[in-house]
Amino acid sequence: MRPGVLLLAANKLLVACLALVVWAANAHAEKRVALVIGNSAYRNVAPLKNPANDAEDISKALSSLGFEVVSGRDLDREAMRRKVQEFSGKLEGAGVALFYFAGHAVQIGGQNYLAPVDTNLKKEADLDFETVSLDLVRRQMERDATTQLIFLDACRNNPLGRSLGRSARSQAEGKGLARLETSAEGTFIAFATQPGNIALDGDGRNSPFTGAVLKHINRAGVELSELMTDVRRDVYEVTAKQQLPWTNSSLLGAFYFKAAEPPPELTAEEKARAEKLLALAGQAEAWERIADSKDIAVFETFLKTHGSGSYGDLARFTLEKLRPLEPAKAVSLAPAAAALAAKPIETTALPTAVEAEPKPETVSPIAIEPDKQTIRSTQNELTRLGCDAGNADGVWGANSRRALGNYAIHAKLDLVSLEPNADLLAGLKSTSARICPLAPPVLKSATKPNAKAVASPATKSSVAKKAPLRRKVASVRKKAQGAN
Repeated sequence: MRPGVLLLAANKLLVACLALVVWAANAHAEKRVALVIGNSAYRNVAPLKNPANDAEDISKALSSLGFEVVSGRDLDREAMRRKVQEFSGKLEGAGVALFYFAGHAVQIGGQNYLAPVDTNLKKEADLDFETVSLDLVRRQMERDATTQLIFLDACRNNPLGRSLGRSARSQAEGKGLARLETSAEGTFIAFATQPGNIALDGDGRNSPFTGAVLKHINRAGVELSELMTDVRRDVYEVTAKQQLPWTNSSLLGAFYFKAAEPPPELTAEEKARAEKLLALAGQAEAWERIADSKDIAVFETFLKTHGSGSYGDLARFTLEKLRPLEPAKAVSLAPAAAALAAKPIETTALPTAVEAEPKPETVSPIAIEPDKQTIRSTQNELTRLGCDAGNADGVWGANSRRALGNYAIHAKLDLVSLEPNADLLAGLKSTSARICPLAPPVLKSATKPNAKAVASPATKSSVAKKAPLRRKVASVRKKAQGAN
């Protein structure tokens, strides 16, 4: 990773005003349509307590999040089909289609069927006439919307094998609903429990599953997969490990019920600090590109652009070590000899034929290349203050510079470089409170939850390339100490 991307936080600050405009333009820019049905008052089987409440509360939550909601409670078969038809009519031009069902449902032969309140099953053939196939709803969603979200807080019991007339939404003896596959890209499916297992109705106003969804659905900037991980954990805990929600996804991008809050507007001081940190990151990036070069001209060119910064000092130090390796220039003494021959011999000392060039100012290698213990201690201190510097390995690289940049932003400090030194370490040690806030969940773009970070070959190569320069600096330091 190059240092130009190390100060991500500074970059975010610098473009916050633009991000505010983008946030306002994109928040709920796509059309969102939801169908929410909750059936409690079953006539031919034992009624359920919570589905009607679940549908009412989920409908309100989705409406507040920008969804156009088609909602129904305690619907018979004809009413359910009309709601599906109404939902289908509103899907034209929709980017997101969502279906949320709470109530009884059954599976036969791998197919799932939703039970209206007037369901009266006597034999398997009655399914086509007494229930509404889940596939009917899915076909409407897949026809128009690019993103389809399905939430089933439904009975996991087959009434042909076990009576549907129990007070819970499912029974331990029941087989449950059939596993749903994502038949098209852009689909997300959530069961209140894993296929073939039980889902409870709950003792409060809402079922355990719907209650957990309502708890998390309004969290800003939380991606759907992460949100459902929190839902799964809450349901598992509240049901004493009896119920574990299950999901299946073929989404091609991140989905958020609620967009992240707009970034705060920057003060003039924050803008100036962010610009300075970005400039330092640019210098660090430019230095990384030439650090291993042996070409004197490369460093001289670097100094023309970055000569005033701390990386300019590093370039001058490197030049000082490279110049003795430069081939000596041939000096012609013929003109000087001719001039001397034409003059009378004087008793005074002859002037020096060639004046020695003034030596450039020596840059202390100790100030540029701190020892490993200083680096390791600085990394530990940054991590202690919440600015994760990665492993304290004594190598000052990508993670360490990023951590130092984040520290500077949140501590409101003006740095002269992104390199460690004794004064910086002392300042870190004198700070007791956490400086960097907890990292927001990311959107992590393509990063999978709980994935372990693995150094890329490019990163390892970059670290390896710096080793010769460090050995060279260490050697110079020893010689300088021996001379003293």
